[in-house]
Amino acid sequence: MKIAEKNQMAILSMVCGIIGLCGIFYILISYFIIISFEENVFLTLISITLILLALILGIIGRSKSKNRNYYNMATSGFIMGLVGIASIVLPVIVVNRLPNNKFYPYPESYPIQNSSYSIFTSIGLVTTKTKDIDSNYVVIVEMFLGYSNGDKIIEEELKTKTYVIRDFIKNYFSEKYISELMPEYEVYLKKEILELLNTRLLNSGTVKIILFSQLDIKEMQ
Repeated sequence: MKIAEKNQMAILSMVCGIIGLCGIFYILISYFIIISFEENVFLTLISITLILLALILGIIGRSKSKNRNYYNMATSGFIMGLVGIASIVLPVIVVNRLPNNKFYPYPESYPIQNSSYSIFTSIGLVTTKTKDIDSNYVVIVEMFLGYSNGDKIIEEELKTKTYVIRDFIKNYFSEKYISELMPEYEVYLKKEILELLNTRLLNSGTVKIILFSQLDIKEMQ
């Protein structure tokens, strides 16, 4: 009985390591397909707790294990704890080094021309400074909005809210750094703008695509 009690730490360490590591991997996979950590808060806390327990119990289990099998269990739990911690820390470091602390996956195809869309072109040019400190650069944007053909409701709402949309565009790009406005990030800018327009500004319908007729960064003279 004493041997079993002394080695419960090793067993618990391995069990916590397996469950915690599975949880961490699920969270990471979810995040990197554009699901934020906030949507998995409970699972995140549980997984981190289990990983830490696996690490701590693994250390205790290794020190108390006289049986080789239990020693190996404790070692496995300890290693899984280390892997779990590394799986959390490394992605955070990578994400924080990307523009605006956001991870960008590989781009998906984006519809540019589609005969089923009508295009709203009345927004006009919008000019604003970027978020870069002590920068003399401005971003000049002209954006078109595509919506389903025959959707008179969204067309009327876009006309009514033209100046609101212009103000939104100005504020949106004023919160971006130059590094975030490079051509390789254009598809992600479109997706983000599309989501914000449809969830925060528009009530009667949805915009289907975003088109930039102009997106330039220029230095002020």
